[in-house]
Amino acid sequence: MKNLLILRHGSAETRGPDGRDFTRALTPKGDREARVQGGFLREAGIVPEFIATSTAVRAHTTAEVLLEALGAAVPLTPEESLYNAPGELLLDYVQRLPEQAGIVLLVAHMPGVAELLGLLASDPADMAVPFSPGTLVGVSLESCPHWAEVVPGCGVVEWLLPPLYLT
Repeated sequence: MKNLLILRHGSAETRGPDGRDFTRALTPKGDREARVQGGFLREAGIVPEFIATSTAVRAHTTAEVLLEALGAAVPLTPEESLYNAPGELLLDYVQRLPEQAGIVLLVAHMPGVAELLGLLASDPADMAVPFSPGTLVGVSLESCPHWAEVVPGCGVVEWLLPPLYLT
């Protein structure tokens, strides 16, 4: 069975040091959000086998901080195409994930992460909680045994954790 963990990057500065969106850094709050989610995964015994992250500074740093808090040695796969990607492109990326990975963590941006969740969720009630920065969602893809078979409506949201619930 495949499981997808979707993480919106943590809270970030309003602009990067060079004024660009791409270079926005995490704020101290964003760092805490990533650490809290990494600690949750550690306590729950959930270790991703593959981690893909947007190459934007705030997303990549979120993945690094989460991984440090998780305490696992999983290499990060920076993926330029995840930067501000819409949900359909994120779904396309999910369909091309390495087959050997059973649990994948995807770190990306709004509105794409919420759009992806909306595409995957088989129950519209699963979208009742806002996708604030640092929110982590666990999606079971039991009806899609292979990444290439992941299609809209095949996912079940197992949990959705805004970081405020864990602090």
